[in-house]
Amino acid sequence: MSLRFHLNLLITLLFLLALLLGLFLAINNTRRAVQDELQSTVTLTVQLLGETIAALEPQGNPRVRTRLVERIDALENIRHLCIGLYGEKGAPPLQ
Repeated sequence: MSLRFHLNLLITLLFLLALLLGLFLAINNTRRAVQDELQSTVTLTVQLLGETIAALEPQGNPRVRTRLVERIDALENIRHLCIGLYGEKGAPPLQ
């Protein structure tokens, strides 16, 4: 085998290695970004629901709160999400 063939083979292998490394890094960074985005969305949703429920408490209208709880409970399983209402400190689901 000639020197030219060996050099071409070495350069090709280096390019493939660089391509695979770049692909791995891109997939890893994308996965981490999606996880962070999902976590921030969940945190925002929990905060919004908490504020909504807290705003309904002073009104003294239990029917409004009951309807809200029923609507949230109706969202039970949406695609990959499992939604439920829990009391403070991870108590069992509220009814």
